[in-house]
Amino acid sequence: MSDDSTTQCLLFPDIFRKSVVAQFDQRKGSSDGGAVLLKASAQVRARLAQERAADLMPLIEEIRQQGVTSLRAIAVELNRRSIPATRGGEWTAVQVQRTLIAVGSDK
Repeated sequence: MSDDSTTQCLLFPDIFRKSVVAQFDQRKGSSDGGAVLLKASAQVRARLAQERAADLMPLIEEIRQQGVTSLRAIAVELNRRSIPATRGGEWTAVQVQRTLIAVGSDK
């Protein structure tokens, strides 16, 4: 019997930088397993984004109370404080907006 399996790994950098390995054991099986894995991955990423946004809200509220209210100005202040953005880079106004939307505070 031939072995048509693969050890190719997929990397999801937003999920703790761990590799996700999928193995499909049926030679003529469907790709539904891959779709299920990707859907689960997306759900985990969304949950992690909401948790991170919730963790950042006290800091964003503190910045707002200091009179810094525009999305761009909040991003500048987060960068000044060396708070890494979601993917480790610098904050932008769009990322601040997405953070606020994630917790239902997009104003």
